[in-house]
Amino acid sequence: MAQRLHFHKSLRSVFILKPFMKQKLKLHSLAIFCASLVMSSALAWPFLPAVRNKQYAVFPPKWREVLKPDPKILSGIEGESRFSTNRLGLRGDELGDPKIRILVLGGSATECGYLDDSETWPYLIQKQLSNSLAETVWVGNAGRSGHHSLHHLAQMEILLDQIKPIHLVIVMMGFNDMAAWLRRKEDTFETWQDAAVREKYTRSAFSRAPVKGFKNQLRQSLHSLRNFFNGKDHWHSEEIRTGSQYRGLRERRMKSDQILIPEEKLATLPFALKRYQQNIEQIIQIAKNHQTPLLFLTQPGLYHESMSPEETALLWFGAIQGTEDIRAPAANYARVEEMRSVLSDYNQILLKTAGMHSIETLDLDRLLPASTEIFYDDVHFHEAGAARVAQLVVQSLCDSRILSMPCRREVA
Repeated sequence: MAQRLHFHKSLRSVFILKPFMKQKLKLHSLAIFCASLVMSSALAWPFLPAVRNKQYAVFPPKWREVLKPDPKILSGIEGESRFSTNRLGLRGDELGDPKIRILVLGGSATECGYLDDSETWPYLIQKQLSNSLAETVWVGNAGRSGHHSLHHLAQMEILLDQIKPIHLVIVMMGFNDMAAWLRRKEDTFETWQDAAVREKYTRSAFSRAPVKGFKNQLRQSLHSLRNFFNGKDHWHSEEIRTGSQYRGLRERRMKSDQILIPEEKLATLPFALKRYQQNIEQIIQIAKNHQTPLLFLTQPGLYHESMSPEETALLWFGAIQGTEDIRAPAANYARVEEMRSVLSDYNQILLKTAGMHSIETLDLDRLLPASTEIFYDDVHFHEAGAARVAQLVVQSLCDSRILSMPCRREVA
């Protein structure tokens, strides 16, 4: 009797609990499936760009950001700024089928990171030149923060083959080469003839590159994932999106020791300038090999002899020696007069070297006033400054006939 009762209880528990057990099992399986899906998606996310990359790109293609620069910090910039890229990974319109194609290279002063797409000087060149020539003009902006002449070399070698034809290359450079020499040693002594140097700067000049082989794809995917979690996606924090980091950078410089550049550092300047000249000559040679005209722009800046306290408070560059991160703390900063002097040395090398090879130049350092009418810090243009740069470049192009086309309308 006891055995029968036990049997009935067991039988009842099976029929009563079995549906609940099945439901619990289904929920458990569903949870595992969802977790697996999330995990696989997370792992696949950085991998997919590496698989799909078929070309080099300075920025991620079809990138969209909306920045909110604080006008109290970045004086001369108003409202939100759209930062976007086209399918080529350049700031600018999609390529389409324009009559004239222009590629612009440079650092952050060319990138115009805090300016809206429609307010950058490369875009304004496109707009004004299209009007002056009465032809369709496309300008692709490859400027990126921190890039110097070795990055420009890498971009010249690749982009002139990747985007054909290019009818003109405009390069603004000098300041980042100077900053590299001032802050650290290694860039000064690197040469483009070194295969390892070419590989290094080809890798760092582009955020996307064609990747072949599973191991290389996996390596680039892990690199992308690491950069994402380390906050290296260019506009990775609200502080940077608004420009608030400038407060700390400026305060750091104001509180540091303002010193003359040490003699042992100045002793290496001739060698650094020689390397810079060699890089310029390499850029010229690449352009000649592609039968592409060049226009070099000297790097203007806010530095001048009688800077007011208000102007000096806007500065944050000039750290002497340190790490590769230009935002890292430094004990000593070069004085304004020395920043001005050394930047002038780099600009003169650019003008002299270009002149030796009959390459067109525009001396913006001479033409633009060193004032807050143009800059919001050491070398970066605000809205009015970028507009003035574009106007001078377009006027120079019309006067020189470098594009072999007459300007039919007066430059605005």
